[in-house]
Amino acid sequence: MRFTRETVHEPQNGRDNRHMSSKVIEAIPFYDARIKQGGYGFLSDDFWLWRTPQRGFSAFVFTLSGSGVIILDDGTEVNVKQGDVFISSPQGQGHYEYTPKGETWEMLWVTVWGDSPMFIPPFSDYEIRKFDNIEELRVNIQGIFREELYQDHRSEAAMEKYEQLFLISMDRALGFNESKALNRHRQELSQLWVRVSRTLSDVWTLDRLCSETGYSKSHLSRICLELYNKTPGAMITEMKMQQAKVMLINSVQSVDRIASLLGYSRLSAFSYAFKEYFGMSPREYRDTYTKLKV
Repeated sequence: MRFTRETVHEPQNGRDNRHMSSKVIEAIPFYDARIKQGGYGFLSDDFWLWRTPQRGFSAFVFTLSGSGVIILDDGTEVNVKQGDVFISSPQGQGHYEYTPKGETWEMLWVTVWGDSPMFIPPFSDYEIRKFDNIEELRVNIQGIFREELYQDHRSEAAMEKYEQLFLISMDRALGFNESKALNRHRQELSQLWVRVSRTLSDVWTLDRLCSETGYSKSHLSRICLELYNKTPGAMITEMKMQQAKVMLINSVQSVDRIASLLGYSRLSAFSYAFKEYFGMSPREYRDTYTKLKV
C-alpha cells in the first residue's frame, strides 16, 4: 500500500534549490548509509512542507542561515535559526515547515530510512540540537551537486568522496556517537560560535570567550582542540575569513569596509590574515572570482 508521506510547496523564486538525484542516492556511500532523499537551497517565504507522523524515516533539517518555523502535530511551534538542526525520528509526530514572511531560509535537509546503520535518533519523537560546522556541511553538499554535473571519468569517484565527507560532517553535527560529556560541550560551544558569528566586528578575546562559557582558559582550549583540532582563536579567525570570502564575492563593499566590519582596525592586519588563510590577498581573491563569473 502506498501513501503520501510528504507534501511540499517550493518557491518559484528560490535561489540554488537542489534535490539529490537517483544518481546521488544510489552511489555507494549514501546507499550504505540508507539516505532516502536530501536537498539544499535558499527558500523564500512561499515555501512550506508537511510530513506525516510515523513515516518510517528520520528527517534532519539543518538551518545554515536565516530562519524557519516548524509546527508539530501537538501544536508545539519551534523557531529555528542559524546553527539549529531539527531532528524528527521515524516514529515521531507529523510536522509542518515554512519560511516566515519576509525571511529567507538557507536549509540543508536529509531524510534517512529507519534502518540506517549511521543515523538513528536516540529519542522517539523530535529534538533541536546545535551544530557549528555550517561551512563544512555547505561545502560538501555543494561539492556533491557540482560533481554530479561533470561527465568525465573522475566525476563518480569525486562525488563519492564528497558523499563520504558529507556523512562525516553530518555525523559530527548531530553528535549521536559522542560521549555525553563531549556532546554537551559541543552543544554549549555551538551556541557560543553562533553568538560570535553574529558579532564578528566585536573584539573576542580569550577572556571574553571564557566569560561567555564559564570555562577556564585551559579547559576551553582543551575542549576546542578535542572537538575541532583548533584553538579558540583559530576558530574565530576561520569564521572571519569565511565571512570575508562571502562579502568579497557577494557585495561591492570596499576591502577596507569589509575589514572594519570583521573587527580589524588595520587593513594590513586583515590582508595578512586573509592571505595566510586563502593564499592570496582579498583584492586578488575578488578579482579571481569576478573573472571566473565572466
